[in-house]
Formats: sequence, structure tokens, C-alpha cells
Amino acid sequence: MAKKKQNKAQPLPSPDAATAAKYSFLTDFHQVNWKTVSHREGYGIYALCLYGNYPDYFDIATESLTEGEDDKDIDFCLIDREAGAIYIGQSYLSEQWGKTTAPTNKADDLLTALSWLLTPDLKRVPQRIRRKAEEIQDSIRQSNEIATIYLLYTHNCLESSSVKSSLETVASSAKLLVQNQSVAVVAKELGLGEIQHLYSSLTKTIVVEDEIHFAVGAFFWEKAEDWSAVSTTISGLELHQLWAKYKTDLFSANIRGFLGMSSRKTNINRGILETIQQEPARFWVYNNGITILTKKIKAEGERLSVQGVSIINGAQTTGVLGNAPPDSAKLVRVPCRFVECNVPEIVESIIEKNNTQNEIKSFDLRSNDPTQRRLGEEFQRKHNIKYVHRREGANRLPTGAIQAEVLAPYLASFHGQFQAATRQRRSIFEDRSVYGSVFQVGITPEHIYLVQTLADAVSEYKLELKKKERELDANKPEQSIHEMLEYSTAKFFVTAVVSELGAMVLGKPLPSKASWVVRAQYVKPDRSPLVARWKVVVEALAPLIASNVGNGIAGYETVRTGSRLKEIADKVGLIIQAIKRQLEPSFSPIRDVSELKS
Repeated sequence: MAKKKQNKAQPLPSPDAATAAKYSFLTDFHQVNWKTVSHREGYGIYALCLYGNYPDYFDIATESLTEGEDDKDIDFCLIDREAGAIYIGQSYLSEQWGKTTAPTNKADDLLTALSWLLTPDLKRVPQRIRRKAEEIQDSIRQSNEIATIYLLYTHNCLESSSVKSSLETVASSAKLLVQNQSVAVVAKELGLGEIQHLYSSLTKTIVVEDEIHFAVGAFFWEKAEDWSAVSTTISGLELHQLWAKYKTDLFSANIRGFLGMSSRKTNINRGILETIQQEPARFWVYNNGITILTKKIKAEGERLSVQGVSIINGAQTTGVLGNAPPDSAKLVRVPCRFVECNVPEIVESIIEKNNTQNEIKSFDLRSNDPTQRRLGEEFQRKHNIKYVHRREGANRLPTGAIQAEVLAPYLASFHGQFQAATRQRRSIFEDRSVYGSVFQVGITPEHIYLVQTLADAVSEYKLELKKKERELDANKPEQSIHEMLEYSTAKFFVTAVVSELGAMVLGKPLPSKASWVVRAQYVKPDRSPLVARWKVVVEALAPLIASNVGNGIAGYETVRTGSRLKEIADKVGLIIQAIKRQLEPSFSPIRDVSELKS
């Protein structure tokens, strides 16, 4: 007998007052602008975003939702090549919040889900998940591209030992299914307690609040009016043990956590591990050490006691020592500073300055870039729009906020940096030349808004097609377009093609792509009017793009690598020229609100 699936279109059951008060993330969840995504669907996506540290919930929903008839127990599936991660999720929502356990059979379903996604004969895989299966199998075959597969069981019950036991079995069996020793498999339960913990880690600077003791020997104090600090040396074994107990909670105040032990030759963490294993006596002079933020420092002879620990500088050092054999870790001495400060503004500056001094060039560290600061100021002053160019923790962003981190790959696609958008996303902020071509000097809020609303239109169009597919209401052309859009890089491909056709869409030559802007009076916090105008364009061009991309392996390679991007744009351009008059009504809505700006 077939299992009865939960109807994700039904309203999310309301928690009782006590549950709502205990789990504050529920208030935040309801403040998310889910647009056309139901709250039942959104619950699992919310948990995924907290777990994977993804800032745009709707964008991730658009990319990952797969739930529907014949979905083979897959409610969401996200492929993040840049992070080397695949997330496969099963979501369960009980009508009664806070039950002592979620059904264990739902945890077992994750193994079924993975087995379908790894089925070699793609013709046997249901159409709804076939594109995900094709992309996952390819990404696992690609050397060093995927490090971890996460099997997530999200629900609104309490975590339980029975589910934990089931997931341990699932993880062991899944590892055998993957048949790739370099790919780890993690099966994780995200119930009420764990989701609350993930949410709290965004709102609290120090998550690990225990009193912890360190054997330090010699040390010295530095003090000022609003902070005090101790400089000393600690054993690598103590960091190894901290990692074993607290894992990534140690980095709650760090702008980014441990990046893992990639086997790429350029991975800096491999170099740290080599020093630990081959030259432990020289580790102290090779390594910059770590900085630990704490609430209280107390000296007791040759021991320090600290109340709370957050490693604000040295996440990679700590993570590598945590993954090193304990016999190797204990041979290492690590330079360490303990900083006590309880003034929020000073704490924020300490965190920022400690990380700015590193060689790490990430999204967070571009927060002080002149272009980012100028865009933030101009968006606010001219259009009353919040432009987010630095991490804001769990603070719910106002309606219409534009997040640089989320926008960046679309902007890169628009400006001819397709590979950076799809396979080297970190380079957008880390590589000076790529960053300069994406966030060009002089780039305007009005151009940023143009690209943001185009990205929104592609996402919303994809979600509409997904809904039609689920309701068996999509015609054959719509099915073909949806098949193309199911590839994780397709939204960037469509953005890039529209950019290549910009002169035809606008009806006049473009001196540069950045010169195409939305007229200032149309740049408003509510993006929906501009998104609606762009959707007319996307709906007109998507069939032409999809028909040239093709199906199967060739189509997948096209939207993944962008190798035929300009060729396809040229072919679509010829079709546009042939039916120019018929397309005028599709292009005029965006023409009416945009212009060229020198």
C-alpha cells in the first residue's frame, strides 16, 4: 500500500502558546517573506538555511523544493558545488507540536531518496527529480567537487534516540551507496531543539557558555577601560578536545567557520595538518595562533578559567587540530589570546578587526570596501532600501532588502563572469579582478536593482512552472522549460543570456552592461512591480533559450559550463529579429522603466 504524503499546500498547524514562547525561531520563521512558497514547504527550507548558513530563504526554496507526486521521498534537494555540499531533505510536520519523537520511518525514507538520486539509469528516475539526479551523479564523479552529502530530517517534534539510531543506520548504508571514499555522508535530525539551537547561534555572540579551564603556564595581561586580555600558549590537545565537544559552536562569533579538509592542493588546511604531523615543534612559530572571545577570565596559578568561548580568529587552526589524531595534536603548542569584553559595540569591532587582519578575502571582509559602503549609503538615501553588504546575524531584514552575497552570482552572470557565478563563487569577493568586473567602480544602485529584479523574475517563473508540474497542469513546452530550469546553474544561464540580448530587449545599443539601469522613480522597496515587468521578458525568452539548450547530457553541460552561452544568445537574437514585432509587447514593459546612464 502506497504511503500517504503530507499535503504541503495545507496551512501549517499553529503551535500552542507555550511552544511558541519556548522556540523563538518560530516568530522569525513567520517573518520571512515566503512569497508563493507555503509555510509547510518553507519549514524544511528554513531549517536547511539555518543549518547550511544560507541567507535567502526564498532563493533556496526556488532552487531546492522537489516535493510532489512521485518525488521518491525527497522534499528538498540542494546542490552547492562551491561549498562541496549536497543537501537532501525529508520534512515532517505533526499536527501536534513538540511530540516526544518524529516517526522513524521518515528518517529511513532518506535512504530511499538517495538511492533514487544515485540510480545510474536516469530513464528510470522520475522526471520530477531526474535533473537533480543527473547533476548529483556528475558532481560526485567530478574529482574533489563534493565533500559531503547531508541527509536532513526536519520536523516539529523533539529530537529522540530512536530517530538518531535510525539516522546512524541510514548514514552507514548511504556511504555504501555513494561508493566514493572521498565523499562523507552526514545524517542529521533537525527537530525543534536543534532548529532553535541553530537560530540562537545567530543571535548570541557566544554560544558555548560553559566554564572552561586551560593549562597555560606563563601568561601576561593587557587591560584597557572596556576590555582585558591574556596572552599565552595552550596545547593543541585542548583545542582538539574542545572541537570534539562543541564542534562549530566554537565559532559563533567568527565571520566564517571551519572550511573543512578538502583534498585540493591549494587548501590551506592541508598545509596546517602537514605542519602538525611533520613539524609539530615548529607549529608555534609557523602559525599566527588563535583569539578567543570570552565573558570572564580568571587566573588560577598556571591555569586560566574562562566563562564562555568563541574563537573569533583561528577557526581553521582549531578545526584542523580537531580533525588531527590526538597524539599529533598534543605535540603542538598554539599561540593564544583570551579577550574579555562585554560591551556589544566593542565586541563587534574586535571581531571585525581580528578577521580583517587575516589574508581571508570573503564576502564579509568586503563589507569595508568603498564600493559596498557607497552602494549601502546610496540605496538608503535615494531609495529607502537596505543594501546588506555584511552579515547581520538573525536580524530579520526589512521588506525589499538586497543582499550582496545573494545577488553577487546573478550580477557576475550578467557581467560575463559565468564561471565565477556557477563554480567559483568565492572568487567574486576574493579575486580582485573578478570582484572589479562584477562590482565595477561607479556601479549604481539603479543597475543593481535592474539585475536583482531580473533574478527575482527568473526565480518566480521557475517556481510557477514547478507548481504547474506538481498540479499536472504544465503543457509540453512548459515541461521542457522547467526541465532546463531544474539544473542549479540554469537561473544564472538565463540571466547571462538576457544580458547578452540586452540591446535587443532595451531597443538600443548598450555602451556597457552597467549603463543599463532602472529609472530612479521606479526603484522602490517593493520590487514586485519591476519583477512583474521582467517576468514578461523571461516568459518570452525562456522557450527560445530552452529550445537551443537541448535535453540530456548536452543540455546539462551547456547550462553548467556556459560553453555555448554566446552561441545560444546569438541564435535567440536571430529569432528575436525575425519576430521583432510580435515581441514588442513583451519588451516594452521593461523598456518603459529603464534607461541608459553614462
